[in-house]
Amino acid sequence: MNRIKELRKKYGYTQEYLGQYLNITKAAISKYELERSMLTDDTIRSLCSLFNVTSDYLLGISDIPDGYNKTLTKEEKTLLSYYKRLSLEDQDYIKGQMIALYREKSSKDAQTKRTG
Repeated sequence: MNRIKELRKKYGYTQEYLGQYLNITKAAISKYELERSMLTDDTIRSLCSLFNVTSDYLLGISDIPDGYNKTLTKEEKTLLSYYKRLSLEDQDYIKGQMIALYREKSSKDAQTKRTG
């Protein structure tokens, strides 16, 4: 099975969703999956980022999906896959919220150290 199709199904994405993510048509996704069309460099980069795999894995050169990225736990990989399903606007919102929460916690921790 084509790796793009395999990964798309694994993550529960439709061809339509993947097309929207890549800003291409559903028909183009179908052609990629049927290997009737060549992937562009930008498309390869986007797919690797979305699926958290190496280009070698995506292109069938390697059977190791995440290359040297063995440091993520299963929980972290699951969280990352949910995050990548969000729209770019929602991803930016989540990043902003996480940064704000981290700064707030760091500030409280620093205060506690000074007064404690």
